[in-house]
Amino acid sequence: MQSTITILKGEKMSKIEFGKYTEVTKRAKEFDKEFFNEYERVFICPDVHNFWIAKILVGINEDYEEQEDCVLIERNNIDEVSAKHLKMPHGLSDNELIDVVLKADSEDGSNWDVLECDSVEDAIEELSDVFGVILEDEAN
Repeated sequence: MQSTITILKGEKMSKIEFGKYTEVTKRAKEFDKEFFNEYERVFICPDVHNFWIAKILVGINEDYEEQEDCVLIERNNIDEVSAKHLKMPHGLSDNELIDVVLKADSEDGSNWDVLECDSVEDAIEELSDVFGVILEDEAN
């Protein structure tokens, strides 16, 4: 059985599916422009007891040096230690849950791992390797 969390986007609905990265770039940049503005794309992925967040930087290599032909994926694991409300889905709207994940990541500022890619398309392909990716323009 597949778990699904519904997210409200204006008047339209989109779905975040368990184990699948869903793009939340627009919401992330609205939520914390100062922190998320440097990222080309932002994705979240619900897991069993946590969320993953993946952020794509363009023109940066894995040593965080500027390199024109590199794209870097930063991934962070947001669990109940990082965001205590994740264990309490009742009482939080879907958008509040996304905001909890975004806030926990922006406050934490660390990464679980990084991966260097050749392009944004390659980075998205890496994220979609297991269960796929839902892009913002496809989510509605």
